Amino acid sequence: IKMVVLSISTELLEYSDKVNDNYVIKYVLKSSKGVEVTLLSYGATILSLKTVNKFNELEEITLNYNTFDEYKELSKRFFGCTVGRFANRIKNGLLTIDNQNYQLHINNGNHSLHGGKEGFDKKNWQSHVDITTDYIKVIFTYISADGEENYPGELNVKVTYTLDKNNDLSINYEATTNKKTAVNLTNHTYWNLSGNLKDKIYDHRLLLSCDYYLPVDDTLIPTGELRSVSDHRSPEFNLLSTNSTNQLGKKLGDVIPLINGGGKPGFDHCFVVNREEYEVLPHVATLTDIKSGRQLILHATQPGVQVYTANWLSENSDHYPFIQHNAVCLETQHFPDAINHPNFPTVLLSPNEVYRHTSRFSFRLIG
Repeated sequence: IKMVVLSISTELLEYSDKVNDNYVIKYVLKSSKGVEVTLLSYGATILSLKTVNKFNELEEITLNYNTFDEYKELSKRFFGCTVGRFANRIKNGLLTIDNQNYQLHINNGNHSLHGGKEGFDKKNWQSHVDITTDYIKVIFTYISADGEENYPGELNVKVTYTLDKNNDLSINYEATTNKKTAVNLTNHTYWNLSGNLKDKIYDHRLLLSCDYYLPVDDTLIPTGELRSVSDHRSPEFNLLSTNSTNQLGKKLGDVIPLINGGGKPGFDHCFVVNREEYEVLPHVATLTDIKSGRQLILHATQPGVQVYTANWLSENSDHYPFIQHNAVCLETQHFPDAINHPNFPTVLLSPNEVYRHTSRFSFRLIG
């Protein structure tokens, strides 16, 4: 039996912000089984993730910048970062808690998106490492002040990345508050399993364990309806495994042109994750690229997954690799704008509660 060896290296990157001079730390986690993960303390971010293909070639499977300097200066699309305090959209940026209104920063049409002007993706988190022979953990912590981005309550946040011997990368989120607030955390990695961004995602197959999705208005705010993916009005949203020939799901290239993702073709929609009462970590999605043999299997605890097919990246091929449909995000989270929909699972966190959320990304080979 070949022994799996895990290792980690760290690098300090100079960084100055308006508050104090400190360093961004870059962590590189490696498994001898063919996975390499690069994390940044800035944004508690996945800067790079490499896995081997079926020919044992180690290649990049995310879309991001190559260096921290590029990421800091150029990244406007949340590449690989931890999103908070509230992932996704809040209609008109209006947060109402116990009859008190909080006006959030408007940064997406008329709405507040991904935490506002300077969300958790633009903060340099504290970090430390926990290493055993079975796993490597990098633990990021951040204290979001009461009133930051106009959200109520001081929020203590911990995000833990764990790479284990099974080639699984788990992300565990925890948060506590001293005042009732709204919390919705996720990771915003852009996946492309072709390897080194050789191909767009049109030949990727996506399978979702989701019987329902959330229809949206023209500005991508949910209408409040939970619609069956089997509904005759929207068959393109049915990404279930319906028969033995469809075990890998649908080719994204077959459905992207059929969907209005807020004015551009493609998904920018939240799906409702199927969950049995006994399931601790339900299956959410399986993404497969047959050509490379790579498969990404996602399990998570949250009620929703936002599928985003990079519709708003550039349509100009000169801007490669940051071009439309060159990656797909699978953001496990609470439902968008849930604060304004009493029928959606609550996103409120009280001082006596702990917010918890786990996502597990398993990297496998087929064929």
